[in-house]
Amino acid sequence: MRQLYVAVTLCLAGVVGNSGTVAGDTRAPNAQTFEVHCGGSTLTIVSPVFSAKAGQVVGTTGAAVLQYAALSDGTVLFEHPSFNAHKPSALTTCTLPFPEGTITVVFLMTPQGQGKP
Repeated sequence: MRQLYVAVTLCLAGVVGNSGTVAGDTRAPNAQTFEVHCGGSTLTIVSPVFSAKAGQVVGTTGAAVLQYAALSDGTVLFEHPSFNAHKPSALTTCTLPFPEGTITVVFLMTPQGQGKP
């Protein structure tokens, strides 16, 4: 089970990592794609490189920065140091399907205007 937690954490690191730019090229060699369920909608988030700080919400101009991730049993996989500094209304809580249940993820999202065709 520990190996499973490590694998999930490494995948989520693709949304959070340490480099700078946001781009949504789903065909990039190192792109990491995540489908998350936020309330009544499903969003596809692409992290352009494994070490990106943010991911782009596909089909929009919005970006998502991972703040928190936890398994359904309460095990915290990731918590950004600034997580508690944000107002809860500024954060978006979503779920990510997982074979052992779900992963709850909390993002700091930018507005999601329509992307250019």
